[in-house]
Amino acid sequence: MKTYKLLVLTNHKTHSSSNSIYALLTALARHEACGQIDVASAGLPANKLFFKYHLESRLLAAPITEDFQFSEDGKSYQAKARWVEAGEYDFIFLRMPPPADKLFFDFLTSIFPAERIINNPNGILETGSKKYLLRHANLCPPIQYCEDIEQVEDFARQFPIVLKPLNSYGGNGVIKIDGDQVWMGNQILSFAEFTRQFQERPQPVLAMKYLKHVRRGDKRIVVCNGKIVGASLRKPAKGNWLCNGAQGGASGRTIITKEERLIAKQLGVDLLKKGVFMFGFDTLTDDEGKRVLSEINTQSIGGLKQINEQSGSHILENITDLFWNYVKKNVDEKLLVGRA
Repeated sequence: MKTYKLLVLTNHKTHSSSNSIYALLTALARHEACGQIDVASAGLPANKLFFKYHLESRLLAAPITEDFQFSEDGKSYQAKARWVEAGEYDFIFLRMPPPADKLFFDFLTSIFPAERIINNPNGILETGSKKYLLRHANLCPPIQYCEDIEQVEDFARQFPIVLKPLNSYGGNGVIKIDGDQVWMGNQILSFAEFTRQFQERPQPVLAMKYLKHVRRGDKRIVVCNGKIVGASLRKPAKGNWLCNGAQGGASGRTIITKEERLIAKQLGVDLLKKGVFMFGFDTLTDDEGKRVLSEINTQSIGGLKQINEQSGSHILENITDLFWNYVKKNVDEKLLVGRA
């Protein structure tokens, strides 16, 4: 059986003990299709010329072993590390933290073919903005792209809304507007004061109807190669309306609804065309009790470790099979056609 060499790019400085990368890479390394997996971190000073300054194609990478695990000092990224050339690998697996860095992605695709990078950087750049949700507005609560305060005000006249900066993540920068009250982090402002602040630092935002059933939880669903592999329900902390783990939300077991399967199917078809093998999407309960799309994450997809522990269904092994099958059938075959 043919085996493959894989280089994983990440930044361990942004990780915590709950990050999915550790269990995922260990599972990938056990598969019979794996010849070698090395991981390189942007958090190592030695790798600045590659990740930050885009001046070298070589970088310091460490092999994935059974004891690959999180630690504050990033020990796993330095043990047995050696200098490698990006071009010596069959594929690159991106697990870089958001927001997407276009300059880095441009550099990476200048030294390594984009079709051999999972997920494809061009696909990440297109789908990494909240604006991408407009392409699938039929799956979402009422949404609107707003470039100025007048558009925000017009939309907020219809119902309570939330505003999301286009490249935010983890619930950062999300604003809630309900009549004359505006929630910005821990602050409650009048709409007039919010307007003044917005006009001082204007930025385009995605506005979305605020759903009254938000406390029923935000569900993270993970899809690989167009197939749902698992889900976890995150509920907001007491006194908060944001469900993200970064905002204090807690997660637990859940089931997939009919509406969510339809969402996964529609997104999966579109994203696979863009070279996006793995993605996560979030749903909320709308005012009629149905699950609707609220977020898409195609960069560093979280929740895998928690879903695996909560479901007991060995989703990491399922992802591993889907990953290597995707490499063989979708990426490798394209290379063979190109060489013919």
